[in-house]
Amino acid sequence: MTRMHAVGVALVVVTLSASSLAQPYSPQVVEALEDLSNQSTVELVSPHDDGERIRSLRGRLTTPSSDSARVVFRRFLSEHGTLFGLPDVADLRVTRTFDIGDSRVVRMVQTVDGIPIVGARVSGLVDHEGQLRFVTQSLVDPTELGQVVLSPVDAARIASVALIRPHVEPSDDHA
Repeated sequence: MTRMHAVGVALVVVTLSASSLAQPYSPQVVEALEDLSNQSTVELVSPHDDGERIRSLRGRLTTPSSDSARVVFRRFLSEHGTLFGLPDVADLRVTRTFDIGDSRVVRMVQTVDGIPIVGARVSGLVDHEGQLRFVTQSLVDPTELGQVVLSPVDAARIASVALIRPHVEPSDDHA
């Protein structure tokens, strides 16, 4: 005789408190998370290995907005960039926006003196109500990069592309 067992899976969302976040986060991250928690619902926090910043964040991170997804995401990063170790939102450039279902993904690349840092980016998911729901990042601390050096070939390639095809950010006709 074969027995069948039913297994139920439940998702439990816990409201995070600063005291439960004390480890492995730095005091600055704990304070920034406290500030964010007072304004929104944080469901999941994933630390960066260094404990000085957050790798990813999930929840209802902003209030609903009729602004574009790019504006919602950039505003959030301006207000809460310290969570991700982001010194200045001006160092981010939108590289792509696209839809997933009824939500919009915004991807930005980190730059230093206008030069994109390979692999250093931040992405956000804004739902159909204009709420930021998810952020993930792989940003770097620009002070740890040292001097940016381009070979003459790379410099010529970047310059020729800029002259032939001036930078135009992708349109964001969806909220």
